Formats: sequence, C-alpha cells, structure tokens
Amino acid sequence: MNQREPDFWVLEYVTITKDPRTGLVVAIGGTEQAADILQRTGGFVSAPGPRGDYHRLPHGLPIEQQRLKATTASHALLAAGHSVHLDPALNMLAAPDGDRDAALRYLAQLAERVSAAETSSAVAEVLTEVAAPVHGLLPLTREVIVRAWIAASDLHGAAPGEEPEPLARLGSTANSLSEAARVVLHARNHAARRTQPPATAPGTGPGPCTGPGFPPPLTPEMKRMANLADEYGTDVEIYIKALTTTIHADTPTGAPAGLHDLLEQLGLERHAYPAGEPVYIWHTVPDHLGADEQKRLANRAIPALLLAGYTVNCDPEVFDEALYQQAVHRLRTRTARPAPQQPAPAPSPSHSAPARRAP
Repeated sequence: MNQREPDFWVLEYVTITKDPRTGLVVAIGGTEQAADILQRTGGFVSAPGPRGDYHRLPHGLPIEQQRLKATTASHALLAAGHSVHLDPALNMLAAPDGDRDAALRYLAQLAERVSAAETSSAVAEVLTEVAAPVHGLLPLTREVIVRAWIAASDLHGAAPGEEPEPLARLGSTANSLSEAARVVLHARNHAARRTQPPATAPGTGPGPCTGPGFPPPLTPEMKRMANLADEYGTDVEIYIKALTTTIHADTPTGAPAGLHDLLEQLGLERHAYPAGEPVYIWHTVPDHLGADEQKRLANRAIPALLLAGYTVNCDPEVFDEALYQQAVHRLRTRTARPAPQQPAPAPSPSHSAPARRAP
C-alpha cells in the first residue's frame, strides 16, 4: 500500500494578525468563502495588496473593537472548517497572555484614546488614568520604585541617608515621579476646566468644602493611598484617612517649607519618610485629642491657611460650618485688634511688640 503525504492548501489557511507598521488588523489567505465570513461576521473589508487582495478591519477602530471583531471572525471561520491562526494579542477569549502584555495593550489603548479625543474632557480622562493617586500609572510606578529602594537599602544594610549613590538616586527618582504626577494632574485639571475659587481672605460665605468647583466627597478607596493635594491641585486637603479616625492634611509634593511650618503652628503634627531626606511629608491632627477637639482644631486651621493665600479643601466628613465661622470671626477679631504696646524707653515710644500669630 502506497503511503501518501497530505496536501496542504496554503491559500485556504487564514492568518489574522495586526500589522505593526500601520496598526491595522489584517486577514491574509483563505478562499472566497472565507472572505465572505470575514466580511459578514467581522466587518472586514477587501483591500488591494502587492500580492493580491487581502482583508482588513476599518481604520480608526479602538483596540477592544479590533479584538472583538477579530475573535468573532476567527471562530466563525473555525466553525466553517477553515484553518485559522489568530494573533494571541487579538484573542478576547484566550487566557491572559501575561501581565506584561496586558499592560502593554492597556498603554496602547490609552494612546489611541487620547489620539482620538475630540474634547478636552476626553483628554482629561486619559490623564487621570496616567496620574490618578490610587491606580494611576505614575503613582503605581512610583510605588514600585519606592519599594525597590527600601528593599535594596535594607539588603545593603544601609541606614536612611547613608545609601550608596545609585540607591540614593533611586529615592530621588521616586520624588521626581511624584512631581511628574503632580504636573500631569495640574494639566488634567486645566483640560477638564475645573475651576477653583481664588485664594482670598476668609469671608462669611460657605466654607471651603461647600463652594462651587471643589471636588466631590472622597471615597474610601481614594482616601487610602492618595496624596489628595497632588490629585486635586490644592495646597491643603483635609480629610479622615480611610479605615482610621485620624484627620490628615495632605500637602502637594514639593510644598514650600512655610506651609509645613504654618500647619505645625496651627497644631498639626508633621510626619516625614524617610527622616533624612523625606520623599513623603504629611500632617495629622494629634491622636490624643478627643474626636470633637480634633474636628475643632482642623476647622480652626482653615481660615488661617486661606488668609495666608493657600487653597484649601476640607472633606464634608470633617468640615463643620459653625466651627469654621467661629474661627473666621476669631481670626478677624485678632487681625483687627491693634497689637498691644510694650513699655519702651523715651527715645522709642512707638516700639511695639510683635503681632500675635493666628492660631
């Protein structure tokens, strides 16, 4: 009995893949029946090529639409008895082909979204994905760098501030990523045309968390990991840390020393990590105070911060209109009250004591 080798009909074999040069999803090979299935089930269109006609998906489709149409067409071809190779990156039904590839697809999708954006709010949405404080790409990358820096320093037995130069620069890189996230968020705020009230002396109108243009109330997830001052482009964000009862006052990355000093003068405690050259600086209301006194201290700090020219947002969970107005009245009274005169020698009768500081 003569043994025969199988006949391979190359033209009946269909390959569905993405052209790396143009980004188009193309289908190469197949019969007229395969072409009919590609057009009916996947929305492919016929196009002339250097070696004959081929099929491709229309221009401008988002990545998820490309994957859906390619997967649908490939399964219709398989059901009709055709041999098909579908690029794994286009297969929506396959198991994930690795976290790294999924991340690359996500980045490519963001690039396509922002390229196709027709409104500034659409651009703002993509920038939020990049720099959002909890799950944004830059903060997550910064978290990886910080953890790597801490782990490497521990493995080398280096104390904070005494790391080898490459590791010290790794810590500086984390700080640079924080600044980059802040810049992106400022651009996001501008693109979204979110307005903030001007930083003026406090008045008797609504408090700083009820005025128009301020962010909505914070969700627990946002409060857990975020630097909310970086997120919202404000100078101070006052809120209760998620899963705790501690009132936090976040300041933006690279905030001036004067702001940190003022918060301490107003009774908040300063925290920094690491202690030598801190990457993170934050303030809290002292935990030893009772709940009412903590809220009172936080609300009393707001008018002094506004008067100093800083933009402040206070979460409704902390803000108390009555306490705020009392603090405004108290601060105005102190500001309007003449500074007490000290006894002085005859040649200097007008010498006065320094003005009292607002709390």
